[in-house]
Amino acid sequence: MPNDNDAGSGITRRTLLQASGIATAAAAVTLAAPAQDAHASTTLTVSSAGATTYSIYVGATEDAIVMHAANELAAYLGRITGAAFPIVLSTDPTPTGPCFIVGATTALAGAVEPNLASIALGEDGFVFRTDANGNILIAGNHSRGTLNGVYFALDRILGVRWFSDSFETVPSHPTLVMSSAEFTRDEVPRFRFRNIMSGDVTDPTYIHRNLLNGRAFQHIPVTTPAGVDTWSQYFPDIQMFLASGVDASKRYGGQILMMDSAARSQLTTYLLNNLEWRVFYMGGPRSYQVNQNDTVWTPDSDSAAFAALHGDALSAPLVDMMNEVAAGTVVWYPDVQLSMQAYQWSLKPPTGLTVHPNMAVVFAPIDANFATSLFEGSNTEVGEFLTDWCDVSANMIVWNYTGNFRNYLQPYPDYHAHPESIKDIAAHSEIQGYFSQSPFDTPGLELAAMRLWVHSRLLWDPSLNASDLIQEFVNGFFGPAAPFVSDYIDLMVSALESTSSSLSCLSAPVGAYLRYETMRDADALLTSAFAAVSGNAQYTLHLQPIRATIDYIILLRRANFSARATELGQTWDPDTTNRLARLQADLAAIGMEFWTGDSSTIAELVALLSIERTAAVVPDAAIGLLPQDWVDFQDPDLVLDKPNCTLLADPLASDGYAIKLPGNLFSWFLQMRLNSLPVGRDWKLFVRLRVDPGTATASSLMMRYGVYAPPIWNDYADPVPVVADGAYHEIELQGTYTNSNLLFYFGGFDNNLLGDVYVDRVFAIATDPAPNPDAPAVTVKEGSEFTVQTGDSYDMVSFKLHARQKIDRVILNGVVKDLTNNEWSDVNFIKPGVFGAKKGRNSLVAYDTVGNGKLVQFILN
Repeated sequence: MPNDNDAGSGITRRTLLQASGIATAAAAVTLAAPAQDAHASTTLTVSSAGATTYSIYVGATEDAIVMHAANELAAYLGRITGAAFPIVLSTDPTPTGPCFIVGATTALAGAVEPNLASIALGEDGFVFRTDANGNILIAGNHSRGTLNGVYFALDRILGVRWFSDSFETVPSHPTLVMSSAEFTRDEVPRFRFRNIMSGDVTDPTYIHRNLLNGRAFQHIPVTTPAGVDTWSQYFPDIQMFLASGVDASKRYGGQILMMDSAARSQLTTYLLNNLEWRVFYMGGPRSYQVNQNDTVWTPDSDSAAFAALHGDALSAPLVDMMNEVAAGTVVWYPDVQLSMQAYQWSLKPPTGLTVHPNMAVVFAPIDANFATSLFEGSNTEVGEFLTDWCDVSANMIVWNYTGNFRNYLQPYPDYHAHPESIKDIAAHSEIQGYFSQSPFDTPGLELAAMRLWVHSRLLWDPSLNASDLIQEFVNGFFGPAAPFVSDYIDLMVSALESTSSSLSCLSAPVGAYLRYETMRDADALLTSAFAAVSGNAQYTLHLQPIRATIDYIILLRRANFSARATELGQTWDPDTTNRLARLQADLAAIGMEFWTGDSSTIAELVALLSIERTAAVVPDAAIGLLPQDWVDFQDPDLVLDKPNCTLLADPLASDGYAIKLPGNLFSWFLQMRLNSLPVGRDWKLFVRLRVDPGTATASSLMMRYGVYAPPIWNDYADPVPVVADGAYHEIELQGTYTNSNLLFYFGGFDNNLLGDVYVDRVFAIATDPAPNPDAPAVTVKEGSEFTVQTGDSYDMVSFKLHARQKIDRVILNGVVKDLTNNEWSDVNFIKPGVFGAKKGRNSLVAYDTVGNGKLVQFILN
């Protein structure tokens, strides 16, 4: 017979007794019913002064899942009350006292609720019932429903909280009196499928205790105990790709010939073969994902023509093909559960089509702005697409994203936006599943446990107040540090909103919300938080992922932050040596192995953060612009082709470091997602570089750059121009750019004559910069004694200078000329060989005494 020690996974976990101490034997609690049920309520005395007459009654033929549920209930009731709750099987003598009836197979369960089988509970729902003898029934029509019922009772009614896989709180109530009305209800989750994928969410028991039921794409291998090995297949947990299901002649443009009958037949046969293997040889469920290849699609003419007939949506030929594949599959497996994607090029729904009922549609808006709900602001089109898909399919699953897959350590304040998305999604009855993806190959993400705890509750009941849930979690998980963590959450959300920053799941750590003032204040809050829990190892561990994100940004940006502090007249020390050592210790404590989606190691991170940069100077093209009108991207903000790119010290680079690219290879070399650009404006892109021309001529191709805009590459090729003089030059790239998840890339040609190319930075300037009223004025002085002009160039030129903050100096082609600090000044008789001037294009920058600058460029004969 199972006994209450079989639920030992709870026994060995760290436990805190609420009310900050062990309750006395006289402590008692009455769990009251909701006010509207009070008239029908009776009291149930489950324990009195640490003793009980209750037992746990379960059918002898129940499976391992229901048996585990009974053991969990007995174990946690024992820990709450101090009493022993024996487990009694239906083959044992009938209990003489009241009992918790777990599962639906006993005669006693049928007597308490004779109509259980006719109640629409699905696989996950359950009923609570009581009778006149004080018996309490917890049962579903599926084993997982019964398991959910036990965990719901322990959590939502009795107050157990599983805040993480290693931290729980269990209340102490030696005398436990409950209301029968609390145990008279039917519970069915709002979402049929609930899955949160994260490197911090791998323990199967922890997942079920928070009423989740999916484990698709589980990347960290774990052993699943039989008692919790029950998972929904509404979103299948195994996948195949289109290209793998057809021969090479049927592949086209990154996908396949979707309107080709032979391709459809091959795909159907391949799926049936996979299902046969899964069902009959592996004993698995009748379910499969049929996914598009994770790349672009340049459609063939037949597919393009079909898309044109259905709202110009490339998803149309995909839906039509999947309908045929599903129809051919249900002949052999009538109850098969299949899924397809609405993702990237297929995100837009088709018109005039509906999806086969055995095929779920997984809507995955990877390009969304996760700073807000999927239905609001810049996500308006995403919300419209999702709403329209609900007219195409009655079986929708949303695949949402939380976290930055390029920079796991970047603070990611979607704390309120993600719950808002869940609530908005819940308003569409066709959406029956929810899958959330976080970085999944390592634990240690900022506030990952909070996200799971809050999101899992909302996925069961979206009517709950998300802010209240966040506060409850913070109070329970961080203890005395809770006020400071709450302030940190508010600080990051406020910074995000006040700077109109967006949140991409694939962006560089350059968002305006990560400014010096925000990170300085965040650092101070975490210092106070750690002081509040000094000596408590568990709470300290909970804080370390947050501090790691703060230290990462401060170390990465410390040169610019120091310059900003000086500008504000503040004394600020990044304490680099100690902070870097602390970051390494924190990452080791939380078990983080990688910090980017391409599995960059912690050793690589330490090497990056050990680089002592200088505060980057303003690029010439941005001199005189207001800070909001230009954005800088240094090497940490770019994705580098590691085997071919080398980061090296370069005193000529703007921050002291440059990226060396080989000129004799063809590669993309470096990339930048355009979602790092501020939203709502058009931008010009520039790259600052120098070139070792080798033996290449000026007409040789030097670089290739552009935007990967599916289904085409918008790219340009530039020759080796006058930049091949060993000096850095700012090259304005063709086109204008806006915030999106498209990839800007920069590379070289396979030119054996070309030497190395050194990239200092990429930067963007708004096409509509606001005037800077404080910038110096620089005008050409008239009169032949000062200026001799020939067409658009000069034999000699002079400039008149004016600044309200007084002219301090000018820099001509890098040569500094100090001037007396006067409101009016001038620089006269500039010609080749004077003040650093040279034949050809020249750059002169005038600065005032507070650092405002003005750039003028001119050509000397």
